[in-house]
Amino acid sequence: MRTILFSLALAFQLSVSAQNMQTVLFESWTNNAWQNSVRLTYTYAGNYPVSLLQEGWSQNAWANSAQTTFTNNANGSVTNSIIKSWNGTTSTWYNMQQTATSYNAANKPLLSTSQGYTNNAWVNSMQESYAYDANNHQTNFVEHYWNAGTSSWDNVNQRNYTNDANGFAVQYVLQLWSSGSWSDQSRVSYTNNPSGQPVITLTESWSATSGSWTPVSKEMSSYDANGHMTQTAYQSMDPSTGSWVSVSQATMTINPDGTLAQYTSQTWNASTSSWQNFQRVTYTYGITTGIREQSLSPADLQPVYYDLQGRVTERSFNQLLIEQIGNTRRKVIIQD
Repeated sequence: MRTILFSLALAFQLSVSAQNMQTVLFESWTNNAWQNSVRLTYTYAGNYPVSLLQEGWSQNAWANSAQTTFTNNANGSVTNSIIKSWNGTTSTWYNMQQTATSYNAANKPLLSTSQGYTNNAWVNSMQESYAYDANNHQTNFVEHYWNAGTSSWDNVNQRNYTNDANGFAVQYVLQLWSSGSWSDQSRVSYTNNPSGQPVITLTESWSATSGSWTPVSKEMSSYDANGHMTQTAYQSMDPSTGSWVSVSQATMTINPDGTLAQYTSQTWNASTSSWQNFQRVTYTYGITTGIREQSLSPADLQPVYYDLQGRVTERSFNQLLIEQIGNTRRKVIIQD
């Protein structure tokens, strides 16, 4: 059974007569048919989400897997979340991770601290800090891990952003902390459309030996007339030929109100020169007065890729789904 460690990249905000997301159904392509995999179900109290239940498909039935509870501030942003895992033997929930997030006056995250639950106590594990310019456009992101030996936070990696005159990100450089200094690791550059949405995302790796950037992958995105993403294609660079090779693609079906109805991804089979279904995600909504996904500028929508331990890494198609609802992206870590 797969486990999805879910967290909100940014929070929800109040919106009158909005579409509340009710369920998210993940299906995998198995034996030439779509098979249930994971289901997420949201519950709300008043205007804000208070919990998210994750279930896995097992023996032709849905079974509890994980549960996340949310605490929100007056703006609807999540200030604390607690993830619990289901113990099927004892039929009880047990603590796994909690995350506390603070915000600036513009309701943008400043500091996010995560703790794991060990020996009946919460223990520091990871911390993320954010920096912005005078116009609240993100300029820096730093990730730290907790060092139990020194009881302090150690630098791990950082991303330094370059924004255009409109505040849209055009590039960020990922650096790793080593031997007391930052060293370049990768660079992501965005070619944006007039609305500031990325149409080409180019990832390059830094070679200290040659002192140059080498193309690694690129992602091409398409949008409809209303600015909703409808298709993406991901390619990797074949260093032996110097040409781009197809890896995966995804199509999005948009509801009339602009919410995401379905996301279908495929992988490229080089031996048959054809696309093969991989994953399908279906979203359902309820019409109530309350929460809808927060609309963000593309400068806020930088894809953050995580490994199975929740650490920032490069893109891994099999380990990550970036959910995009309208103009909002969120991270979902899929763990076997």
